Amino acid sequence: MNCLNRVSRALVVVLALAAMATGTRAQERVRAMYPGDLFATQTSAHQATALFLNNLMMLQDSTDFNEEILNRLYVDLSEIISPTEQKVWQQLKTNRARVNFIITFWRQRDPTSGTFANERLFEHYKRLLKARQRYGNHSEKGYDYRGSVYVRYGEPDQVYEEVDFNLNAEDMNARNPMLSWFYYHLDPPVAFDFVMRGDGYVLTYNLGQGLDLMNVQDQYKVMKDILARRRSISPALQAMSFSMRDDPNINVADANDVVLRVKLQEASTRYGEDMRERHQKLPPVVSTYFSDLSFEYNVSYFENADSSQSYVVAYGIADKKIKRKKNSPQTDIVVSTFLSDPNYRVFAKKSTIAMAANDRRGYQRAVHRFDIDREDFYIFVQVLSEASKQLGKQAVVMKHAPRPADSLGMSSILLADAVQAAGSGQDTLALAIQRNGLWIRPTPLQKIRKEKPPYLYFEVYGLRQDNQGGTKYEIAYIVKEAADRGLSKLAGKINPFDRSKTLIELTETRQGNAFRAHAYVQLDFSKLDRGRYDLYVQVKDRNSGLMQRKVVSFELQ
Repeated sequence: MNCLNRVSRALVVVLALAAMATGTRAQERVRAMYPGDLFATQTSAHQATALFLNNLMMLQDSTDFNEEILNRLYVDLSEIISPTEQKVWQQLKTNRARVNFIITFWRQRDPTSGTFANERLFEHYKRLLKARQRYGNHSEKGYDYRGSVYVRYGEPDQVYEEVDFNLNAEDMNARNPMLSWFYYHLDPPVAFDFVMRGDGYVLTYNLGQGLDLMNVQDQYKVMKDILARRRSISPALQAMSFSMRDDPNINVADANDVVLRVKLQEASTRYGEDMRERHQKLPPVVSTYFSDLSFEYNVSYFENADSSQSYVVAYGIADKKIKRKKNSPQTDIVVSTFLSDPNYRVFAKKSTIAMAANDRRGYQRAVHRFDIDREDFYIFVQVLSEASKQLGKQAVVMKHAPRPADSLGMSSILLADAVQAAGSGQDTLALAIQRNGLWIRPTPLQKIRKEKPPYLYFEVYGLRQDNQGGTKYEIAYIVKEAADRGLSKLAGKINPFDRSKTLIELTETRQGNAFRAHAYVQLDFSKLDRGRYDLYVQVKDRNSGLMQRKVVSFELQ
């Protein structure tokens, strides 16, 4: 909320200055027609941010004109917006909500949240305007595939026109011009290859598209030069280049055309596969201000006795992902969690410095807990290293329907690397939350070491009492080989009674007299092979006959 108040106060100042400068509301309205245009003349990130937000706030009224401009601003985000954010935008019904979305979208990407200037916003629109000027076409975005790459990754390190106009071709006017952009500074280093197709250049993974009008001998010569320029990108490409250059079985002048075409097809296919794989490993966007800092996190949900809910967000940042200079001191990682309502108004926030986990894997960790009473909201998570100029952000939509009073419910299955009784005389457990008389230290990591399996902590709600006021329920733990669906499959859609092999199955019966219960256990995974598994926890209430089941997936190392 402090951030929003600071923005609001700054907007008042900007609005006043703008009114004095223009003199009339009508002139202000003209300036608000398309806020992205103002970046063409601005050299200050601070001033550009203020003017952009000023113009954006003028678009809150429910008019078709304002909605059209907001939809154009949404198109401006197409290269960097996440799938979750796309779904949220499609659900927005008012211009006020759309304005709040765009404000929050850029606030979440602000590398210096303590200042009013948003350098990432400034950089994005500078790139966007250049993309439309240099690589423009008639698409909705206003630029071709070269523009898409430029908006995401900025200036290439080198640019080549791969095909020499002087080489023999049947019709040089009909040839397909091909360009290559090299980004040696990205991780991993890559090349982007483009061929002319109608309304601009398109991305291709087939190098032969730019060579198809040449005779086969010239194609082979050009392909050798193309691969030679890519030798420094990866060992695989270096090997491919040497293979074409030094192949003792190929004499280009005398070789049969069929042999050359087979070699060309093999080289083009292998190159395309290698480059496609490298592209998939790239971050969605690379800023000149901050590079991406990858991290792991998970969100666990619990019901409280007062009808509110607890959400626990656990973070893990691998030390090897942090770009430290040799012999440099420890780098502070600031971990922040923001909760916002469906209109993107932040109603809760926590920020802490990540702590070393003191384990062999070398992770920085943080844990945030929120006790709230809301049904639908959004969680934005962020890790920031000012020293190494790295920033990582993600978002998740939380939808919660209240559980009927007569139903059986379960919390999330929380993985923890330590659990101890509160008030046992020991020191407070670091990086831990307290629930039901226990200190629990959550772990966000889905990769588990065989010699140190985690604890499982979960809670059961809505147990039915018998005539004597007692409760009786069974807990079953089932471990199966994971099906080929990825670790992110939703728990409610996984069937534990499928045909995959059951490797562990334990059942225990519990009794009590309370409607709520909790449990924690540490299972023995020592006899399992390394690989991916699904762990099901199933609770059956003997008094009501109701059953609940949750699943957590993990990788055993």
